[in-house]
Amino acid sequence: MKWMSAMLCLLLLSGCLGKPGPSEEYLRLGQAGPCQDAQPGERHGVALRKLRVVEALDRQSVQLSEGRILLPSQRYYWESAPGRMAESAVAAALECSKSLTPVWPVRYDSAYAMGVTGVVERFEVQTREMAFVAQAVFQAWDASGGRLLGSRSVFVSVPLGSLDAQAIATAGAQGLERLGAEVRAWLEGLPPQGKGK
Repeated sequence: MKWMSAMLCLLLLSGCLGKPGPSEEYLRLGQAGPCQDAQPGERHGVALRKLRVVEALDRQSVQLSEGRILLPSQRYYWESAPGRMAESAVAAALECSKSLTPVWPVRYDSAYAMGVTGVVERFEVQTREMAFVAQAVFQAWDASGGRLLGSRSVFVSVPLGSLDAQAIATAGAQGLERLGAEVRAWLEGLPPQGKGK
């Protein structure tokens, strides 16, 4: 019996009974540096509410899409959940606006001219098409939250040179930057709202 226990321990220690899984890699998509475009002056606050995410995407693992099949990667993970990264991208883009400024996170005593809500519907790496894809639907509301000012669906696709951590992180960062810029341009085109709370 001692002999079998010793052999089992030896096999476990030598790794013969199982190979270690792939190492986990966390992909940082940090925003670009401070904005140079924003001008001092009167800017209206935009309350950026927490973005909802469709259930299948509400996780940190990178979702790999092949056709209509979506599988979570066992190796690659985003630095944060997709909803939080999309919020951060929109907030960073609004920092560069000449007429708007982000109010994020929103607190009960925050003053703002309009509010933005939304749902992240796609946030994936397409393995066949070799692209990072993100899509979200946004709604802008007046300061009271009772009147819809407009809605906008934003879709971005960034080609991938390869399916490795660096390429995915770079494409993801570029995709989020484009998404934020599109939302900013849309919000800047809405009729100006009075200051509200």
